[in-house]
Amino acid sequence: AGVILPGEHLILCSNSGVNDLRNFGRTIGISPWPTLNIAGDRLLLSKDSVYIHAVNYSRDWHTDSERSAGGYSLELIDPTNPCWEAENWKSSDDLKGGTPGQQNSVFDAGALAQQARFASASLLDSNTLSFRFTQRMDSFYFAQNPPVISGYSVSNIASDRRFSQRFDVRYTPQLKAGDVFQIQVPTQRNCKQETAEAVQEIIKWPSPGDVVVNELLFNPRTGGSDFIEFYNRSEYNIELSGWALAYTNTAGDTLYRPLSETSVRLAPGGYRVFTPSPENIVLEYARAIDSLIHATTLPTYANASGVATLVSPFKEVIDRFVYDDKMHFPLLRDVKGVSLERVNPNRHSSERSNWHSASEAENFATPGYQNSQFMRPNPADEEVVLYPETFSPDNDGVDDQLFIQFKFDQPGYVANVRIFDPSGREIKKLLNNVLLGTESTFSWDGIDENGEKCRVGIYVVFCEVFDLNGDVKQYKKACVLATRF
Repeated sequence: AGVILPGEHLILCSNSGVNDLRNFGRTIGISPWPTLNIAGDRLLLSKDSVYIHAVNYSRDWHTDSERSAGGYSLELIDPTNPCWEAENWKSSDDLKGGTPGQQNSVFDAGALAQQARFASASLLDSNTLSFRFTQRMDSFYFAQNPPVISGYSVSNIASDRRFSQRFDVRYTPQLKAGDVFQIQVPTQRNCKQETAEAVQEIIKWPSPGDVVVNELLFNPRTGGSDFIEFYNRSEYNIELSGWALAYTNTAGDTLYRPLSETSVRLAPGGYRVFTPSPENIVLEYARAIDSLIHATTLPTYANASGVATLVSPFKEVIDRFVYDDKMHFPLLRDVKGVSLERVNPNRHSSERSNWHSASEAENFATPGYQNSQFMRPNPADEEVVLYPETFSPDNDGVDDQLFIQFKFDQPGYVANVRIFDPSGREIKKLLNNVLLGTESTFSWDGIDENGEKCRVGIYVVFCEVFDLNGDVKQYKKACVLATRF
């Protein structure tokens, strides 16, 4: 009675459920029957303490919220690859809500035929690294062959079960802040004793500015969802699991919203988007890269003003963006559904001129790909450069701003910048006693002091810089404010 034949389906249930299920196939009642938690739990199949198979299921694995609410089973997609977890399960497609005693409605042999491989490494604290794999790996084998960091020894290895996708390894002495670590990850084995090839991983202790807020939608269209996009300025892969968004509650306490509990790897020069509703973002913005958009719970980002703060697993602030709705292009009639884009990731988040409304040509947001208002620095080796010399501030994503770039051999210069119209009248005081760096960039969006768009024509940008020694430099540069037809 306890034998299951090759290729056979066997239904297990409580003794009281046998009569209801035996019409679907061979059924065996078990007493006591374990309570299966709705949110998620672990099921382990073993014989004489020998592991056969296990699954740590979650309600989040369901295909949609309707099926997650109840009445549908989770089905294994590819039984030939049992070492996968979430990727290998989905809601039943059968009209009955499940397929007891027969082949699963979502069955697809070979759907997950990829070889097991190393996924990512991330810092948890000053002694611990977390290693993740695409499939569940053998913890016994991992303990005998742990990842190696030259100059450090392994003092402890933790995993949540016999076969796991995640291993937390503690090293001694303490890892040094700011260092770059080269890690040798040896060959590992999955639950079928198939191998994941050895790799060399390089990770960096995160520093402020390694990852920056690159785009923020804080005032979505009616029924829509906020999103925040990050860009990796560093030369290294950065694992974002364990990172968080910080915010302050009404009592003044700093709280944190985790970005992700699962592995999210941000490649150098790459983008990742986080939102409560990836489905909405993909629906609203046709060019959104859905594979780079992740579901998470965001802090409340008010429509009028707020702060977006990204922190590392050590709660160190990596980037902080203070925004308000007046940073949008002044001539936009409605800013609902319009994101603020970072113009250049290498300029500081606190520079208001480094932010601009996303282009109308991109439907006012660019989740998961290069910002419509992105502008590279001008490589010219002059002290003051205007680029592009002809600009058209119509929010079409093409030359919407005039950039004024300063470049000096020494720090300590203070700048005043005024803009004059074709008649010689001052129409905009852009900078007033602003301390410059050795390289600084500012922008003009074609709006005058009265908040109105300037007419088409030639304008003069008058720059005056001085230092504490009383040395004064003056520059007059011409630009053209144009329009497109």
